Amino acid sequence: MTRFRTVAAVLAFALLALGIDARAQTAEVAAFGGIGFGGSLTSPATGASIDIEVGPVYGAALSTPLSSTWRFEGLFSRQESRVAGERAGAHIHVAQERYLAGFQEEVPWGNRRAFGTFLIGATRSVPAGADDEWWFTIGLGLGFKTRLSARVARDLGRA
Repeated sequence: MTRFRTVAAVLAFALLALGIDARAQTAEVAAFGGIGFGGSLTSPATGASIDIEVGPVYGAALSTPLSSTWRFEGLFSRQESRVAGERAGAHIHVAQERYLAGFQEEVPWGNRRAFGTFLIGATRSVPAGADDEWWFTIGLGLGFKTRLSARVARDLGRA
């Protein structure tokens, strides 16, 4: 049920953001989803490294301007996955949640906007049936932003 509420909240924020005229928009809300892979946990019983299996990742980012090129950004993501259990063939459900905040610089690049992001925060690992653990986390990102269409936000705002 918790996963359903998280996905519903991310979708609600995304739909609210679509109704805002892009020219009047000061804050950006972006929902995302994908596939997460890589990473490992350490077994408390044996000390061995246990690989985290591929799993769905979803979340949202909120960004608000500080100046013409700098923005403050907050991000939440959650990855649902499994790890191999202590017994052969056994698996344990585990969720990785990331809570990050930081800054983004954004500059015009033709009809797109190039950006670089620095985030700092924490990752929470939540294995089923065990205590959660927290780790210090740093995130770096580079990319481009572009409109899907010049009319998308304007037409949705009139509906």
